[in-house]
Amino acid sequence: MFACPNLVGSFPAAPKLTKFNLNNRLRTHLSYSSGKWFLEVLEDSLLKGNKRASGVFSSITEIEIHGCNSLKSCQLDILPHFSKFTITYCLGLESLCILEGPLLYLHQLVVRRCPNLKSLPENMYSLLPSLEELELSSLPKVYSFPIGRLPSKLNSLCIRDCIKLNVLSPLLQSLLSLSHFSFGGDGDVKSFSNETLLLPSTLTSLEIHNLRNLKSLDYKVLQHLTSLQNLKICRCPKLEFIQEELLPSSIEHLEILNLKDPDYKGLQHLTSLRELKIWSSSKLEPIPEDVDYKGLQHLGSLRQLKICGCPKLESVPEEGLPPSLEYLEIGNLENLKSLNYKGLQHLNSIHHLKIWRCHKLKSMPEQGLPSSLKFLQILDCPSLPKRCKRETGEDWPMISHIPRITI
Repeated sequence: MFACPNLVGSFPAAPKLTKFNLNNRLRTHLSYSSGKWFLEVLEDSLLKGNKRASGVFSSITEIEIHGCNSLKSCQLDILPHFSKFTITYCLGLESLCILEGPLLYLHQLVVRRCPNLKSLPENMYSLLPSLEELELSSLPKVYSFPIGRLPSKLNSLCIRDCIKLNVLSPLLQSLLSLSHFSFGGDGDVKSFSNETLLLPSTLTSLEIHNLRNLKSLDYKVLQHLTSLQNLKICRCPKLEFIQEELLPSSIEHLEILNLKDPDYKGLQHLTSLRELKIWSSSKLEPIPEDVDYKGLQHLGSLRQLKICGCPKLESVPEEGLPPSLEYLEIGNLENLKSLNYKGLQHLNSIHHLKIWRCHKLKSMPEQGLPSSLKFLQILDCPSLPKRCKRETGEDWPMISHIPRITI
């Protein structure tokens, strides 16, 4: 329901209804009693007096509450069998509670943009025994997790912009089912060490993002994560370096965005790495001819490589790209002048090349592109559309063997 200020009445029984979305700006009160859902609208300027709507919604499995600013306390156990509860942009919400016993079917809880929320439900460990996914976003007044343990089945925990919430807690290490952890925001976190950030060894995915004051990361925090497959560290402008040689060798997907000084040459021990994204790195620059580059070229499992927003990169290095590459994306490289045929000729498995926003790139390599290419994308490269025009462009002979081309 959205923007229905005059809605009054009783909802009929809806045995097949599985999702209920409440989206308005009215003063509302939600409650559940005797097998019925109650929606109460209080003293709205367009609706004088108190109105009450009710109905039986025994089949609902998802509830979404958005923009109900008068809602001060939300009882999560308003329905017995729902599996997902989402509450967003409720500016007056101060507390979440569970009053009538465990929620045996709730698997996913999402709370976003509730600036006055002060606490999470107490006794989450026992009252939310089936909870698998918990997302907390933009909750500036939430200080801590409830006393005791978090739900034992939790496998995904995302915390964003909860500036006072203390995540550096032994509680995380006790979550033996946790496989995904994402943490970021505008908090004052300056460092992570093995003593402050205790993560369970079951983690397969870790994201650290938007920590503008983070200066150091003790990689002992990561070394014991022997099951880690996905690692994303982005928008941490004061984090000076990443000791890639200390990253778990199990990593298959690595994304590095907007770090001050990443040393990508230490990646060679990541023998399981299949996808690498490097974004907005100020250090990535042309490789001197007298340097024996021993970085990316030794990543025999690498299938996808994305390099974007690296202002010092002027050409594809002659050495460094592994022959196992199947997908290569280069974009937003303001000083890229050459694709460098020598750097591409050995890519016998590549089938997709994407080039975008490289304004100084004037032409394709004279010797052409790898014969294995099946798809070439060129976006926002001003000099290339005319040169690569079908049949008539100067560079058309270099790319005419590619079955699919979009410019």
